[in-house]
Amino acid sequence: AKLPSRLLLGGDSKILYIITPSQTNPVFKQAARMAAKTAKFYGYIPKIFSHDDSAVRQSEIFERAISDRAAGIICDNAGDDATIPAIKRAYDNHIPTVLIDRELSEAGFAIAQLLSDNQKAARAVAEILAKSMNYEGDYCELYGLPSDLNAVKRSQAFREVLGRYPNMHCVKVLYANWDQQEARNMVHDLLKEHPTLRGVIRAN
Repeated sequence: AKLPSRLLLGGDSKILYIITPSQTNPVFKQAARMAAKTAKFYGYIPKIFSHDDSAVRQSEIFERAISDRAAGIICDNAGDDATIPAIKRAYDNHIPTVLIDRELSEAGFAIAQLLSDNQKAARAVAEILAKSMNYEGDYCELYGLPSDLNAVKRSQAFREVLGRYPNMHCVKVLYANWDQQEARNMVHDLLKEHPTLRGVIRAN
């Protein structure tokens, strides 16, 4: 990613803000826990917050970080377009932001983006599903958030691969919003509606 054009020294505190989606999801909870543990090791004071995929809530947390004169912000963001103004606000106040997990399309304001290759992984997962179903039958897709670039990329890769197999049919796309319990309930209901369902592929 393109680096900011000026040095961001942070506020005059040792506070490090760690912002994630809802920590009811164990993945996000673990990310926050490990970031806090590392921050403490290096002498920082971690403050953990969840934006719950709300752009408004995320902006409020960024403003709080600015008021706290935070040394920096680590953020698994609430969506591409919604996050850019918040990071710009931090940038204007000399506070560096590091993004994890979810990609931001506009470079130059976050000092780093630590990402995985969602498309490559999703293609591999789709091939595994296709092989396990013997390249035929009904399946459903569990989507994440439509505003999340990771979910978009994973879904595109799923469809790119599975679209090659004419005997495989996606009967429904379910939007479970990164919530495991919500996803579980949706699939339970779908199995009643489609008892012949042979597979589930999930970006959720």
